[in-house]
Amino acid sequence: MKNLSVIETSDDQVLISSNEAIKLVIWDLDETFWRGTLSEGEIVPIQDNIELVKALSARGIVNSICSKNHFAPARETLINLGIWEHFVFPRIAFLPKGKLISEIIEAAQLRAPSILFVDDNITNLNEALHYNPGLQVSEPMILASLLNDPRCIGKPDPSQERLSRYKILEQKQSDQIATGGDNTEFLRNSRVRISLHDDVINQFSRVHDLVNRTNQLNFTKQRWPEGEAEAKRFAEKEFNAAFNSHWGYVKVADRYGNYGICGFYLIREARAIHFAFSCRAMNMGVEQFVWNKLARPHIHISGEVSSSLHDDYDWITLVDDADAADNNEHLINQISQSIIGIWGGCDLSMMAHYLRMQHSTVEEYQYPYQDWGIHRVARSVALFESVQLPKVKSLLKQLPGMPEDRFDSILNSLQADIYVLSFSSEGCGGLYKSKSTGLIFHLNCFSSPRTDFKTVTYDELLEKSKGKTKISQSQWEFIKAEFEFLSERNDTLLCADISKIFEKLAGKKVIVLGLNENVGSSHWILKCFKEINDVVLPLAKSYGVEVVHMNEFVKSTQDLADLNDPGTHYSRKVYADLSNRISDICSTTLAASGPKMKIIAVTRVLNESDVIEAFVRHTSSYVDHHYIMDNGSHDGTVRILEALANEGLPITVFQSRSVTYNEADSVTFLYREACKQTNPDWVLCLDCDEFLDDRLIMGGLRKYLASIHYNQDITCINIPMVSYVVTELDNDKEELVTKRMTRRIKEISDWPWKVLIRTSVDSNLVEIENGSHFVKHQGQRLTGILLPGLYLAHYAERSVYQYFSKIVRGWSKVLATGASEIQKKTAIHYKGNFDRLKWNPELLVRDKHFMEFKKSSQNFVEDPIEYKGGLLKYTPQNDELVRSIRSLMGFLEHCMIQHGRILDQFPDAREEVRRWESETIKIIETKTEPAK
Repeated sequence: MKNLSVIETSDDQVLISSNEAIKLVIWDLDETFWRGTLSEGEIVPIQDNIELVKALSARGIVNSICSKNHFAPARETLINLGIWEHFVFPRIAFLPKGKLISEIIEAAQLRAPSILFVDDNITNLNEALHYNPGLQVSEPMILASLLNDPRCIGKPDPSQERLSRYKILEQKQSDQIATGGDNTEFLRNSRVRISLHDDVINQFSRVHDLVNRTNQLNFTKQRWPEGEAEAKRFAEKEFNAAFNSHWGYVKVADRYGNYGICGFYLIREARAIHFAFSCRAMNMGVEQFVWNKLARPHIHISGEVSSSLHDDYDWITLVDDADAADNNEHLINQISQSIIGIWGGCDLSMMAHYLRMQHSTVEEYQYPYQDWGIHRVARSVALFESVQLPKVKSLLKQLPGMPEDRFDSILNSLQADIYVLSFSSEGCGGLYKSKSTGLIFHLNCFSSPRTDFKTVTYDELLEKSKGKTKISQSQWEFIKAEFEFLSERNDTLLCADISKIFEKLAGKKVIVLGLNENVGSSHWILKCFKEINDVVLPLAKSYGVEVVHMNEFVKSTQDLADLNDPGTHYSRKVYADLSNRISDICSTTLAASGPKMKIIAVTRVLNESDVIEAFVRHTSSYVDHHYIMDNGSHDGTVRILEALANEGLPITVFQSRSVTYNEADSVTFLYREACKQTNPDWVLCLDCDEFLDDRLIMGGLRKYLASIHYNQDITCINIPMVSYVVTELDNDKEELVTKRMTRRIKEISDWPWKVLIRTSVDSNLVEIENGSHFVKHQGQRLTGILLPGLYLAHYAERSVYQYFSKIVRGWSKVLATGASEIQKKTAIHYKGNFDRLKWNPELLVRDKHFMEFKKSSQNFVEDPIEYKGGLLKYTPQNDELVRSIRSLMGFLEHCMIQHGRILDQFPDAREEVRRWESETIKIIETKTEPAK
């Protein structure tokens, strides 16, 4: 096995592999799966590769695709080859492959070392390795011998059940859930779901963290060795100690997102050896549900825990895989580019879970480490510079079980833009003065029965820890001799340390959480929290730091994690509400400091009176101004635009009566005019049957564009078009197209798209291509990115007569433009039905199904967009036949007028036409025998 991070070219086959069994093969398409490049013309199928994919499926090895191509033509080609259904999680887009493969790995819920990526391009292989360490990669030469490779033995799966499971997983990842509620109802509507998995070794790193790092929901607190390899051996020994042992890890998710692996259990002979859960799943009822599901094994509860198992909840669903069951591309939220730092007690991880849906976060919580509690306290942050001194480093190395990064903090690294701080841990442990350095440290030893170490004998340490302390007697004597106990807390020192934090974070937005003073079973804790507040909150005010007080959210025992909680942990609803408050503050802060985006739309229209009003009103809710080119409408479109302008909608309308297909010229003119007149940040290219849909973008399109304003590498965004169709369930009397046509295609692909262009380049050097699918700068196409969750709802075919007129008008304009456009296959999608109407119109007009034009609603998804344009005032009633005849007659008249103008103005042209028309050829002749 080669252990390489960078592949170098050679005459040999490029291969980075391991001995691990391959569970998934990711294929490149061009020059790998087939010969040739699809985007450049015809490809040549490789039949051996088609059979190889089928053979792998029959062994339980699934296949995926990562290819730089347009999705729709690639999918169509694979369907024609009869192989499309054998692929899962395809990523087909003109995007970097490394990250696309990461998406496939995450979607398939596999590890990189169990995946083989095959590509003919060595750069792509290197990029894939960079983003996915451990991935097995190879050039296509491996394919000939792949079925004989020991890693591809797989398991016989003639019915392809594993492929079917992955297809179901794909479908599950497209389901949408959206509910809400207060505490119990909130949880019930949150659709909490869990899954139990027994491949513990495959996820051992995370399980190891759960066993050794959790405390409040770790019922057994049986720790493993810190080294992962040693811990794995220890864990396997525990598991194999009895025949009837079983173990598993628990995944948790709800409608807000996935929590990942949040629990671990090892049951031996109806006794729980390990039963540990992360604070991320606190107050969701997960531990109670799992305990009941495991038939309530006996648990010897070690130390204090923040939950009782003797309850059962009806809001949790057990699923095959919590990561997949309710995933849906329609729940994608755009993560803010700004970072929120969360610092405090581990219960804040629940608040952080909700914040992650809107913001990027870095988080720092307290955790147990061997005999010590590693708390997030001001003293540790204040000591950061001092502990870098050699003398202090030497001292810390002598402290048993103290992690090396004990004093590192996101408050020192300043890596976040906004900070949320909780000082609840100031009530834990005590302050100790080091005799050798003179520094004051905050320490909390779990094994010590009293805060003053000097009063604790080693025997008492052993007794408190039940003999499990990692501290030797000599080490304990050193600690007692070196550290002098001062007090549990010193308000003067606390004030100084917090002042240092506020000064360090000067220029950052800082939010301090006021601690709960009123509700809880422990009067000591509530009193302690009040004393901490008395120091922290006035200081925060003096530094201009914003305070969000927990007293606003915790008003009764119903707001606690349970009725007997001392006052330190709260219901899920409290954390959700707290998160909403924090998110609002963060969004306001970012909006105030962020740039104001000016967005302009440009559109070419022709005979669209049935949708033009709704389109302009809807688009106006997104943009600052709308530049429109009318290409010679005859159906009332211009009158509607005039009325909208008189009403005050921000539009500018030009007219260029054109019978040729000059869409690129029209849209490019509008783009340059918009840049010259308004100096926008972004220009959006739309047709008037395309309605923006940003429901899935947290904060909307404008907020997202502001968040990437300073990333000049993003010059273009590609917005995929989602086709909406006419079905038998549509309300034909509804004038508003977005309410009438509410069903869309099931599969949403990345192509075709329209472009949203950043205007940071010289507009005179920009050209918009036909269809507004691509944009060129100085002759070179700009590379666009896809923004997950942003779409254009496309209402292209709204009635049979509208469709007829669109076909006739569209292909006629191409023909009028000349041979060059025909050879470029411009608007080629019109030609087929145009030819049918020309040569065999009866096949269409007498086809009952075609004339009814309505598709079965069962084949489509009910997903109406959020229309933002208000009431329609000027749109005429639906009479598509009359409207279509009027538009076609007007178009025909204009074609003839243009033809006549050319003949009138250019005598040579008149002579040329006369010459053409005088050319005669014999086309029919009846042959008769000459008379005898």
